[in-house]
Amino acid sequence: MNDRPDTVELRLEVWAVAMDGTSRLLVQGGGGVTGERAVDLAMVPRDAVAAGEILSFVWTGAGIDGSDIHAPLPWKAYDLRPAGIEAAVEQIGEAWQITLTARALAPFVAIEADVAGRFSDNAVTLLPCLPVTIRFVPQAPGERPVFTIRDLQSATYGPPREGA
Repeated sequence: MNDRPDTVELRLEVWAVAMDGTSRLLVQGGGGVTGERAVDLAMVPRDAVAAGEILSFVWTGAGIDGSDIHAPLPWKAYDLRPAGIEAAVEQIGEAWQITLTARALAPFVAIEADVAGRFSDNAVTLLPCLPVTIRFVPQAPGERPVFTIRDLQSATYGPPREGA
């Protein structure tokens, strides 16, 4: 659905992603999306998704790039693996930039800081091929935060990993 007054051209890719992060491109689609009604950019046959896979959607176009996921089953039905999440933390002015990568699928990755502040995003899904960068601005200038990273697998089966 497009909330803009003009038509937006989008390109959509739909991937099947296994818990170890391996991916299969299922559908490529695209087209013009107007604000008048929802438009189907791609259709995925139900049997295209194997047991133990989720769907990942990646869209690009008109400066509104984004992604989302869909798990056909409840998350407890999946064999979540340790994702091997790594964080590269860099201070840029008063803000902190945290770039997250993973070796396997990591749903619901959340970052916590030990100081008050604001994150640009949180509770993201990491795929091995798509790093995610999140910005954190401390409420009090000059504070040096320590970040704790959690994901669904580590929150369920192990302790969180502390970053820089």
